[in-house]
Amino acid sequence: MKSITARDAIYSRESLSKDITRMWGILYTENVTEKNYKRNYDMKAIFKKVLDMSEKRVDAKLKIQLINMGYKKQSETPSSWLYPLIYQLSEKNELFVKLGTLPTLDPTGKLKTFKTEAISRKYVAQLREKLQLEIVAIRKKLDDYNDKAVLILD
Repeated sequence: MKSITARDAIYSRESLSKDITRMWGILYTENVTEKNYKRNYDMKAIFKKVLDMSEKRVDAKLKIQLINMGYKKQSETPSSWLYPLIYQLSEKNELFVKLGTLPTLDPTGKLKTFKTEAISRKYVAQLREKLQLEIVAIRKKLDDYNDKAVLILD
């Protein structure tokens, strides 16, 4: 049986956060460059890494939450537990905002510029649209639960 300490889970989350921040820095720096610049990274591969690390960060946050709530086994998690949705929503919101600030070229001015982009404004718009649909679906599930959830005060 495999186990993890709270410290290890926290370290994992912090390490993932630092790596995600570093990857976004690369995306912001190298997405739009001079035409003769040779990129050091594949921008779409870097973005894929960010997505993968975001999923791992959700998992790390869930482990920390379970430990903090006193659970000893991951299998003890209640079926109605909302933390996975809450943490997924947080990650998707962050991705949505970061994508919205990713430098891209204006499609109408591409011919006049001496710059190039790896991830286009159109591709970013498609990613953000997909994320927005996922965000709405998660919020709907949370809203449905919150409309029915009750706490009995003693």
